[in-house]
Order: sequence, then structure tokens, then C-alpha cells
Amino acid sequence: MLFRSDDNLFVETKAFCSKAQELWIYSPFIRVNKIKEILVDPSKCKAIVVRWQTMDLLVGVTDFENLYEFCKDNDIALFRNTRIHLKVIRNEKNHIYYGSANFTNMGMGVNGNIELSGINIDINMQDIDYLNEILSDSVLVEKDYFNALKIDIDEKKRDFKKIEKIKDKDIVSVVNNKFLLDSLPQSDSPSQLWEICRSNYDPIKYSENEIICAKHDIISYVGNNKFINTSKEKFLQMLGSGFNSTPFVHELKFQVRTQANYTMGYTQITKWIAKTTLSVPTPSRQDIRDKSWVNRLHNWIPALDSHNFRSEKRHKSDGGRGGTNLLYYIGKDDGNEYKDLEDLIGGLRINGKGGKSPHQFILLATINELVKNNEKDFSIDEIEAEFSRQWRNAGKLNKISKQNFAMPLNALKGKLIEFNYLNNNETIQDYRKESELKEKVKTITISNSLFALFKEQKITGDEILEYY
Repeated sequence: MLFRSDDNLFVETKAFCSKAQELWIYSPFIRVNKIKEILVDPSKCKAIVVRWQTMDLLVGVTDFENLYEFCKDNDIALFRNTRIHLKVIRNEKNHIYYGSANFTNMGMGVNGNIELSGINIDINMQDIDYLNEILSDSVLVEKDYFNALKIDIDEKKRDFKKIEKIKDKDIVSVVNNKFLLDSLPQSDSPSQLWEICRSNYDPIKYSENEIICAKHDIISYVGNNKFINTSKEKFLQMLGSGFNSTPFVHELKFQVRTQANYTMGYTQITKWIAKTTLSVPTPSRQDIRDKSWVNRLHNWIPALDSHNFRSEKRHKSDGGRGGTNLLYYIGKDDGNEYKDLEDLIGGLRINGKGGKSPHQFILLATINELVKNNEKDFSIDEIEAEFSRQWRNAGKLNKISKQNFAMPLNALKGKLIEFNYLNNNETIQDYRKESELKEKVKTITISNSLFALFKEQKITGDEILEYY
């Protein structure tokens, strides 16, 4: 029996899926709303293979982020295969539903395309092997792969109106390169790169390795030697344009902006690189430290984006347990509102042990209580008094910690709170010392985004502490 559009096609497709215990879906184009209609129980679906050619995603003929999130939420393995054109559902008995219809509104909706489908329950091992080979030749879309693909598509969207036809490229070899360590700078700093280039790669003045690194950076970020007769200022502009548009660098800068205090430390960046890079074999954090990737980024990012970023070396005498580089976002940050409490908690600073300190949660509960008076500015004494009360209420959260309101104030400084100093030239040397805060800071101002979240959603202190 055949299934016809505007007749029995959708009903029979849904019936095939409902009767199955396990399902594998192959389709070039997929809309999540249609899949949800067809799959009464999404947990039955073990895998989805979608085409996701570059042009498909730019034009929007298939769902992208929504499909990825749907598969993630329902524990469905999502695969990408840019060659598929077949539309197939396979069940645990190796019965096959197949036809011309994509899993979209046009494919299976009312007044859509004219389509035809059917079911075959008599397939042989060659047929099964054929479907298995398609699956094995497809790319599993995991988090890092999806993020790399999304950046690639977002870049192309900016120029999409100028593009007549885009050749689909092998995303494994092209997009992945953007998250390889090789896409990061290898020269110590932009200034050193300028000096090496100006010397015409002088082998007497510079080592062989320094020259190799310089040529790598020129190829990666400038692409030609047209800068030879330009000024240093013009050279750095050209270099910055290429460097700042590199997806790896762009994503790192975004991560700094998402932190509650607009700051990432050396260890945080090292962990992030180890987790994000698609280099094979995956480097350990020690490998990243040994090869000074993070040190160079601290030299390059502020030098080529000084309006938005700065780097600071905090020594042990400045309050740290040891020397560490801190990368700060110092630019404007519009549209930084929080959707809900979970969104806020997700951006809290990670401590040296890889977790989040109870002090931050207790300080947030403190601020939540204080803003009930519809005020955004508070003295250090007001903060200390309410923090002590919230600390006592927190119970088991703080049984192995020492009460200290200075540490979380430092952690939230930047995006969530602002220090108003008694003397504009003051700086805090040891953020762990409550006494120094009292001496140098007049008041604390709560950010508009945090104030709005606590006022509009009427969050309780207990709700905040539950997230710890």
C-alpha cells in the first residue's frame, strides 16, 4: 500500500513510529515541530541522520539549533551526512518506511508538496549493510563539533546576500581547523612579530623557531606580504582584523564576557582550551601550559583589542596564592540581562578546585534581601551585616568554610557589582582582606541586570542557596 500526501501519508508515518520499539531516521531536511508530532515517544529514536549542507543551513530549509537541542534533550544521537537524499525510517525489526517526503511541514503537512511513501518489511542483508554504511560514514554531532559548525555558518551568514552559490566543504577538515591549537598565535606578541617581519626574517637576529612562528602568524592572520612598507600601526590593524575574527579567539573572548566578573584566570583559560580544542591527540592542561598558549593569548588579545580587553599579572603579594594572569573584559556590555536564576548561577566564577564557592551563593542571597528596599547602593557595613545573617541561615553550606564577604565581592565585581572607592586612585591589593575593603571602598552598586532579576522574579534566598 502507498501513502499519499494530503491523504494518509502523515497518519501512516506516525503509526509506523508508534508501533516500533526502536527507530533510526534518515532525512535531508527536518523540522522539530514535525518530528515531535510523529514521535509520540522520542525516547524510541536512537539516531537521526540529517544532511545539513552549508546552503541548507544558510537558507533555513531545515532546523539547526532546535534539532540539536531536541536530540540532546531526548538522548538521540545526531549525525550529519552532506550526501544523503533518501528519506527513511528503520525500526528494530529492520522494517523500512521510505519515500520522497522530508520530515518537514512541506513534506508531511497539509497543502504541502506532492509526496509518496511506503513500507517494506522484506529487506535483505545488503539493504541493512547499506543503511549501516550511511550511518558509519556520517559525522556524530557532539557539542564541540556543533559549536564549530555554528560559528562557520554564522560567519557565512554575514556575507550571504553577496553569495550566489556556496560550495559545501568538508566540515571535518575545514571547520575543525578553526578550533585547532594551530589556529592560535605562535609568536610571543604582536610587537615581536612586527620586529621580525620588519627585519625581513633576519636569521642572525632571530632564531629559526622565532622565524617559523612569525611566518605561521602572518599566513594565519594577514595572508600576504602587502604590509611590508606600511607603518606599525597599519600592520597591527591588519593583524588584529585577522586575529580577532579567528573563531577560537572569538569564542574565548565571548567566554570572558560571560563570566560573572568579566574575568578568566590562567587556569580557567587553560581548562577551557583543553576542553574546546579539536586537536588530536587532545592536549592535556600541562601540555598547554608547557607550550605557553595561554601566555601568548594574554599578550595578543589586549594588544589587538585594547578597547575591550586587558591582562593583569596578579602576584602572590597582591592577594593571590601564587602568580596568575587574569584576562579582563573592560568594554561595554549591552543586552546583558539574565533570563532567570539558572542563567545567573551558570555564569558564576569557578574556584581553584573546579567548583563554585558557597560564599558567592550567600552573597547573592544577601544582595537579594537588600534590594527589596528598592535600593542599588549599599555601604560595606550593610553588606557585612546582611552577609553575616545569611551565613548563619545557610547551615550546611558553610560548615567547612570560613566566613568572609570580601572574597565573593571580588568574584562578582564587574558584571554584577561595582566598587565605589573613597579615593579614585585606590586599588585593592588583597581581595581576601575584609579590613582593606572597609578602608578603601565607600559603597557597592548593584548592576541593573542583577537588580532587575531579583526585583522582577521575586526570588527567595533559599532558592539561591539550593543551587549550591
